[in-house]
Amino acid sequence: MKKRLFLFTSRILFLCALMASQNAYAALIPEATAFPDANFRNAVKARYPTCFSGGFFDDACSTVANATNLDVPFLNIRSLEGLQYFKKLQFLYCYDNVLTSLPPLPTTLTQLHTQNNQLLSLPALHNGLQLILFKDNRISSLPP
Repeated sequence: MKKRLFLFTSRILFLCALMASQNAYAALIPEATAFPDANFRNAVKARYPTCFSGGFFDDACSTVANATNLDVPFLNIRSLEGLQYFKKLQFLYCYDNVLTSLPPLPTTLTQLHTQNNQLLSLPALHNGLQLILFKDNRISSLPP
């Protein structure tokens, strides 16, 4: 009896460890925490619906992580918090919103279109960035 119980318990522990290791980097985050701005969240949900379920965002969702283009103009977005989930983003079109700041930009970004917002500054810019459009903002100086 003890041997059976030991084998059963061992199998359960092994399965739990296996499941945990497969999801070690995945987390379900409340969608309002991952994307606090409702307009930005709704734009991302509309484009990547499989990454959202039951009010949660899967931060390991490959369609967001591998996206190279994000087009969110004219949506009255105030914050792009959540941009960090776009690991391979190359083109960001966020013009004609009400942004006052930008989060840290992905190092894969090559084009940034931020014209017609209310930006006061830009975040640190990396060497791979080839095009930045930021006219009609309130930017008084560029980052080093």
